[in-house]
Amino acid sequence: MSSPPRPRILCTGGLGYIGSHTVVQLIEEGYDVLIVDNFSNAPPIVEDRIRAITNATEEQLCLDVRDKHNTLELFKKQRVDAVIHYAALKAVGESVQQPLQYYENNDVYTADPTWKISILRYFNPVGAHPSGLIGESPEQPNNLLPVIQHVAIGRRDRLQVYGDDWDTPDGVRDYLHVDDLASGHLAALKKLLKASDGQLLIHNLGTGRGYSVLELKELFEKACGKKIPHEVVGRRPGDLACVVADPSLAEATLCWKATRTIESVHACVLCSF
Repeated sequence: MSSPPRPRILCTGGLGYIGSHTVVQLIEEGYDVLIVDNFSNAPPIVEDRIRAITNATEEQLCLDVRDKHNTLELFKKQRVDAVIHYAALKAVGESVQQPLQYYENNDVYTADPTWKISILRYFNPVGAHPSGLIGESPEQPNNLLPVIQHVAIGRRDRLQVYGDDWDTPDGVRDYLHVDDLASGHLAALKKLLKASDGQLLIHNLGTGRGYSVLELKELFEKACGKKIPHEVVGRRPGDLACVVADPSLAEATLCWKATRTIESVHACVLCSF
């Protein structure tokens, strides 16, 4: 008697920062993975690096999920057991400047009580795969750690700190290692695949601990042995003073918990640049 086929997971935006780390973990846990990406935020070389890490060859298609015709054709031709949707935009400043583009790209599903859906709220993914082959390396970074990296290697003169008139020291965020975030996706996926009926799961994925911008800068300086100059500038529209996750529901119902420290984040970042 032949064994059932491996669950096939479609990852939209699967070559991006978070998507690529989740794809690696999916492959390592024995899933069959189909990657769809339009390369707007990921260089094609990421696919080769995923193969180098996993020694696996996964099917990859260049497709924009907003292309309704070709997306429907994909589902007609391919067996898909679950979808993890990463093909979304998330820069705070850009979302305020281009709200319609963000709505078009991000809000792509229609509510249906028979669907099995998990919505995961991220809290500042950081770090890189321990191999150093994949990580966050945008040419024009919006996130804090890549900007600090660019200052460290001379691509930028200094780090800009957006505002010093917060109720917190200088803006506090919950920084979650990208591999912990990837494992959170697998935990949610496993719960949905086991479900017998439709359901909607909503969870926070974070550490529950916040760090200010200057605290993170100082930890990076300690890890790399180099000073990172900075200047205080005005606040950005849309920024909040303090954003820290309450991950207790994910810990209780997904049996998931962030395990990597901020020090390990810096070690992986240094390995990747």
